[in-house]
Amino acid sequence: MGGPRQEDMGILKELAQALASYTAELETYSPEDLRDPKKYFGALYLLQSQSQALIDMALRTAALLGTSPSGYIDAGRKLKEKGVFAEEDYRFTPTWSGLGIS
Repeated sequence: MGGPRQEDMGILKELAQALASYTAELETYSPEDLRDPKKYFGALYLLQSQSQALIDMALRTAALLGTSPSGYIDAGRKLKEKGVFAEEDYRFTPTWSGLGIS
């Protein structure tokens, strides 16, 4: 079967770069910025995009490791089982997926 294809690794790299970009942009916002509705909704969009990139990375990585996750929380569980996520990382899965549940 072999390892991951170059294309798969390229997609993961693009997702990681997007995630870094969203994070860097979010770090430029101050509390005062978030009082402006336009900036507030811009930050909200960045947070949603950041969450989606994490979800996509988790699902793709779990699949590349030979698992078939039924969703993003299951992908986090499978990544924990494979030793990719520590217990602490796994506990944050619902949070970064936007559900805010534990």
